[in-house]
Amino acid sequence: MNEWLKNNSKDLIICSLLFLISIIVKSFYIGKTNIGGDECFSVYIAQLPVLKIIPYLSTGDNPPLWEIILSEISIRTPALLFNSLTIIPIYFIGKIIHSKTVGITAVLLFTFSSFSIFLAHEARVYSLVTLLSALSMLTFVKIIQNPKGIKLYILLTLINSLILYSHYIAGWIIAVQFIFFILNKNFRKTSGFYYLIHLVGVVILFSPFIPVIINRFLDSGMKGTWIPKVKNITSLYNMLWIFSNKPVPASIFILFLIAATVYFFHSSIKAKKMTINSQVLLVSMWCFLPLILSFLISFKVSFFLDRYFFFTTPAYYTLISLSIYFLFKNNRFLRLPVVFITVLLMVFSVKFDSGEVRYSGYHTNTELFTEYIKSTKTENTAVILNPKFISQPFTYYFDKTIFTTYFEEIHETIWFKTPLNQQDIFPVNNLSELHLTKKYTRIIFLEDNNCKADCDDSELMTFLKTNHKIVSQKEFDKRKVIIFEPSN
Repeated sequence: MNEWLKNNSKDLIICSLLFLISIIVKSFYIGKTNIGGDECFSVYIAQLPVLKIIPYLSTGDNPPLWEIILSEISIRTPALLFNSLTIIPIYFIGKIIHSKTVGITAVLLFTFSSFSIFLAHEARVYSLVTLLSALSMLTFVKIIQNPKGIKLYILLTLINSLILYSHYIAGWIIAVQFIFFILNKNFRKTSGFYYLIHLVGVVILFSPFIPVIINRFLDSGMKGTWIPKVKNITSLYNMLWIFSNKPVPASIFILFLIAATVYFFHSSIKAKKMTINSQVLLVSMWCFLPLILSFLISFKVSFFLDRYFFFTTPAYYTLISLSIYFLFKNNRFLRLPVVFITVLLMVFSVKFDSGEVRYSGYHTNTELFTEYIKSTKTENTAVILNPKFISQPFTYYFDKTIFTTYFEEIHETIWFKTPLNQQDIFPVNNLSELHLTKKYTRIIFLEDNNCKADCDDSELMTFLKTNHKIVSQKEFDKRKVIIFEPSN
């Protein structure tokens, strides 16, 4: 142990400093944004006993690991911690493949990513998935170096099983490794038996959820999801834009990647020999196979959503760093300024306040409009929430007693319908779902302009305007609160 610490003391110091920077950068605004959207789902489920979390989540698209973790610790701390810990495998992957400087550059790009900070503030599973993905790939890289290391295969089996229990989309990590295994003849010869045993171990450990994942594939995989289908190449570019903070860094990073690829093939043709570093190939596959194949599939059945592919960002930043060092490998004096400028592009374009960005699932100021509704709701007032999934964050701020104690409708996607109806509050997606229980002297209508795919407010507005007049309206970040009173 003492010898290991001595040999790795510099790496420990570097990782400790990078981890400290990451924690500081991502802690500034962690408590500023409201709990909202899918966070409420996770927070609500996390209140249940573990033996209830597992069977409930088996009916949907979320494995149970995150909610089990969340039930033990404060709401947003796990995401911040897992997100910052991800810098450690990123650093070591860069170091093993090329050098410490490549690892440090990739870590700094990850640290100053607005998207990374956003998900470090999100009480959802994506930071955990990304940490596990990076650890899995680090372990796989080490297996390439040491194909007979039994302990590495055991570790890979455990990590890949945890990945599947975290989020089904991260199964791409296992798929990428399997494709690499198929394509790489040398790896098959040296590691084939142990690798296949590892896959059997993953299947055994994940076997309780295999019927669930088959069911979800037949449902969401065949019928589609709520996510709009991909229409053109801009969806892929926009994904890289999100990973790069702004359009300018995104364009420069893409140019680096293209230039490095062209330079590599040109050099190979010139030398009449093509030798691809297997570890670089693995990282390239990790980054682009999930993105490109999912992009193509999403023309038919879409699941191409930014946060689903956060697990590819460590590979993306590592490839950018590798591209710079490859392009300027013979010009050290130019290389260092380029690296410095590349990191500065991320530093100067980063949004530390996650409430200022508009990635999927971003948080509107739910507490503000909820308090406004509470202040304007009188005894004989009906409140219509449209779409009905707003009822989750609304209930969290409107009446936390309901949110923390009401579990009777857990299998109705948590709309809190019954207790809210008892208070004359009606979560609906369209007019056919609205059943007012009496004649009201005031109706408060919450209209969400962000969610046209999930709701239809046109018929509701027509219905309300027929016998009512608008007496006031107020907008809260694309969510409008409109107050109606009877015309007569």
